[in-house]
Amino acid sequence: MLNATIRLGAEYNTPFYKPLSAGFLFSSHIAGCQSWTEGRFYANVKPTGWFGATINYGASTYGSSFGWMLN
Repeated sequence: MLNATIRLGAEYNTPFYKPLSAGFLFSSHIAGCQSWTEGRFYANVKPTGWFGATINYGASTYGSSFGWMLN
Protein backbone atom coordinates (compact mmCIF):
# COMPACT_ATOMS: atom_id res chain seq x y z
CA MET A 1 0.00 0.00 0.00
CA LEU A 2 1.24 3.51 -0.80
CA ASN A 3 1.35 6.14 1.93
CA ALA A 4 -0.22 9.55 1.42
CA THR A 5 1.22 12.96 2.26
CA ILE A 6 -0.87 16.13 2.40
CA ARG A 7 0.81 19.55 2.24
CA LEU A 8 -0.98 22.89 2.40
CA GLY A 9 0.50 26.36 2.60
CA ALA A 10 -0.57 29.98 2.51
CA GLU A 11 1.41 33.23 2.54
CA TYR A 12 0.13 36.76 3.09
CA ASN A 13 2.00 39.89 2.03
CA THR A 14 1.06 42.81 4.25
CA PRO A 15 -0.38 45.85 2.43
CA PHE A 16 0.92 48.34 5.03
CA TYR A 17 4.60 47.20 4.81
CA LYS A 18 5.49 45.43 1.58
CA PRO A 19 8.73 43.69 2.77
CA LEU A 20 6.81 41.82 5.53
CA SER A 21 5.03 38.52 4.89
CA ALA A 22 3.53 35.84 7.12
CA GLY A 23 2.32 32.34 6.45
CA PHE A 24 1.32 28.88 7.58
CA LEU A 25 2.51 25.46 6.42
CA PHE A 26 0.72 22.19 7.18
CA SER A 27 2.02 18.68 6.48
CA SER A 28 0.45 15.34 7.29
CA HIS A 29 1.93 11.96 6.43
CA ILE A 30 -0.64 9.16 6.62
CA ALA A 31 1.01 5.79 7.17
CA GLY A 32 -0.93 3.87 9.80
CA CYS A 33 1.03 3.66 13.08
CA GLN A 34 3.85 5.77 11.61
CA SER A 35 1.69 8.81 10.77
CA TRP A 36 2.76 12.32 11.72
CA THR A 37 1.35 15.84 11.44
CA GLU A 38 3.08 19.24 11.57
CA GLY A 39 1.89 22.85 11.51
CA ARG A 40 4.28 25.80 11.18
CA PHE A 41 3.74 29.58 11.42
CA TYR A 42 6.36 31.95 10.07
CA ALA A 43 7.08 35.63 9.40
CA ASN A 44 9.62 37.02 6.93
CA VAL A 45 10.94 40.56 6.52
CA LYS A 46 13.28 41.74 3.75
CA PRO A 47 13.67 45.54 3.99
CA THR A 48 16.64 45.71 1.57
CA GLY A 49 18.07 43.58 -1.21
CA TRP A 50 20.98 42.39 0.97
CA PHE A 51 19.26 41.74 4.34
CA GLY A 52 16.43 39.45 5.36
CA ALA A 53 15.16 37.87 8.58
CA THR A 54 12.71 35.11 9.38
CA ILE A 55 11.14 33.67 12.53
CA ASN A 56 9.06 30.51 12.80
CA TYR A 57 7.26 28.24 15.25
CA GLY A 58 6.21 24.67 14.57
CA ALA A 59 4.17 22.08 16.43
CA SER A 60 4.07 18.44 15.40
CA THR A 61 3.38 14.92 16.55
CA TYR A 62 6.94 14.77 17.92
CA GLY A 63 6.95 18.10 19.81
CA SER A 64 7.41 21.78 19.04
CA SER A 65 10.23 23.92 17.69
CA PHE A 66 11.15 27.58 17.37
CA GLY A 67 13.72 29.12 15.05
CA TRP A 68 15.03 32.32 13.54
CA MET A 69 17.54 33.27 10.88
CA LEU A 70 19.30 36.38 9.63
CA ASN A 71 20.47 36.44 6.06
